Amino acid sequence: MREADCGLSTKGISQADHLREYFHDRMDRLVPNAGVDKWKIISSPMYRCLLTSQSISSSFANKEVSVLPFLFESHGCYRYENGKCIVERGYKKSEIEVALLL
Repeated sequence: MREADCGLSTKGISQADHLREYFHDRMDRLVPNAGVDKWKIISSPMYRCLLTSQSISSSFANKEVSVLPFLFESHGCYRYENGKCIVERGYKKSEIEVALLL
């Protein structure tokens, strides 16, 4: 049975690291003359997305990540049943902050 709101696998951690390096190495081409201030980092509340967005954030001098609660995978930590949102297992804000060392 799959975990509803899993973290990153070893491969996922490696991919997040590569993504962080990609942004870091190409910052001048990705953000020409505009600066990072105009960029926004948006994440789903899914734990693996939070971990990935935190990694990307480190490429942008730890730019704040906006978490949009309506961005989630169907049958992930939230699901809809009979028009009602059911929370399977999500992380509380305090748990996210501890897990991500915020």
